[in-house]
Amino acid sequence: MWTNILLGLAAVWHAAAAFYFLGLTGRMLGSHTFERPVNVIAQDMMQFLGAMNVSILVACIYGIIGGAAVQTAVLLIVAIANLSQFAKDVHAHSTGRWRPRLAMITFLDGFFGFVCLGVYIAQMAARP
Repeated sequence: MWTNILLGLAAVWHAAAAFYFLGLTGRMLGSHTFERPVNVIAQDMMQFLGAMNVSILVACIYGIIGGAAVQTAVLLIVAIANLSQFAKDVHAHSTGRWRPRLAMITFLDGFFGFVCLGVYIAQMAARP
């Protein structure tokens, strides 16, 4: 049950990311970066990230409907996806290119990454 809740929350997080990155690309970049005008190549890359979040969303849903048979693998996939985004978020903050209000994105990427990884490890340890 708790794993379904975790994957459900991660699904909502990645659905929101896909929506903003794909549907509101220029507006979102404009509100979170200092660069003007907003670079069209950056918009393309942001849309690519949005498309990648769709696959993470699908993985989360698959983990929920697939049950215990697939949840362990899905947890690892979601953990790696979020931890890789977290690492890039931390790097971007360290350069000063991101506005401080993006810290919540960094926090949530880290939260889902570390929690999914922790649940994955616990499930692997509980296997006979």
